[in-house]
Amino acid sequence: MPAIQRQPGLVPSLILLTAIAFAIVYGIVVAGLPTELVLITLGAAATLFSLLHGGTWEGVMDIMGNKVRTALSALLVLYSIGIIIGTWMISGTIPYFIYHGLELIDPRYLYVMAFFGTAIVSTFTGTSWGSAGTLGVAIMGIAAAMDINLAITAGAVLSGAYFGDKLSPLSDTTIMASMVVGEDLYRHIRHLMYTSLPASVVAAVVYLILGLNMDLAEGTPEAIAASAETIGGLYQLNLLLLLPVAIVLFGSVRKKPTLVVLFLASACAALLAILLQGASPEAVTKAAVSGFNVSLLAGFNPGLDVATLPPALVSLLNRGGLYSMHGAVLFALCAFFLPRRWRQPASSRSCSIAAWPTCAPPAALSWPRWRPAAPSSWPPATAT
Repeated sequence: MPAIQRQPGLVPSLILLTAIAFAIVYGIVVAGLPTELVLITLGAAATLFSLLHGGTWEGVMDIMGNKVRTALSALLVLYSIGIIIGTWMISGTIPYFIYHGLELIDPRYLYVMAFFGTAIVSTFTGTSWGSAGTLGVAIMGIAAAMDINLAITAGAVLSGAYFGDKLSPLSDTTIMASMVVGEDLYRHIRHLMYTSLPASVVAAVVYLILGLNMDLAEGTPEAIAASAETIGGLYQLNLLLLLPVAIVLFGSVRKKPTLVVLFLASACAALLAILLQGASPEAVTKAAVSGFNVSLLAGFNPGLDVATLPPALVSLLNRGGLYSMHGAVLFALCAFFLPRRWRQPASSRSCSIAAWPTCAPPAALSWPRWRPAAPSSWPPATAT
């Protein structure tokens, strides 16, 4: 006789959840084990738990497959962000922002500007990753050149990016959350403001206070000017480099698909790198796939000696590329390996007494093991 499919009880479920939480905290935080390995191991344990409580291997695979399909657009956005960073670096779009940011931004207000800047971009684009990967990278470059605390700057970038993403009607996670609970999208966003707006006000005040109380080194203005001069000598900087940014903003306002907008912005940046900077198609392809490296600048700056560039600037510019997102995507896939609660097929669940006799007992179960759920009397008057 086939095994009866059943739901796990409260106590076993709590034991499993407690074990998973303990393993994540101890394995990742205390023992320092690779996060992916911990998640895969826990996923295997959760799968075994599901199988022991009546689940099937096919059901577990279907659940994980559904989760991956649901998040596929987000994973593709991650890869697109890697391509955008690489192409925007070789085209000069991100260095353009860094160059003018060094000239215009007062270091004392960088934290709060990082917060509001990424929040605005995230609201318009609907992607926190895109905001952090484009404007956020430029802001981090400005902070590095100004010798400002990078940890606080990164916190301002990420907090602003996620704040704008949560309140954006273009955000895939915001749309998905409202769809799951069956709520109107804009009503959902309005309720998010009840907690997000007070938190953002507190964050902005804290960043402003930290900035105003910042201790700047004596040589900071000279160092900023030297960094801006170095970047200006590496690229041809003009307003055409804002075209990829304009594409992203236009696509966001017109509510075009995020992946299409990011691809067009990357393609535009690639053309600018070839036509404006003089980079070869091979160099642009390498920057998009493997990531930008300052050695690629020698291809359109014949007299450039890469070894003479400041190490901090080299570390700032060397980034991006499709391959740089492998770790983030692998982490997400490993997280999807943890299955949700397995649900019994409708045919194996108990029937209510109101559905008798149209809801027949499963053929695999023999009388009297099968019973209608919570009968008021037994046997029913219509039972034969």
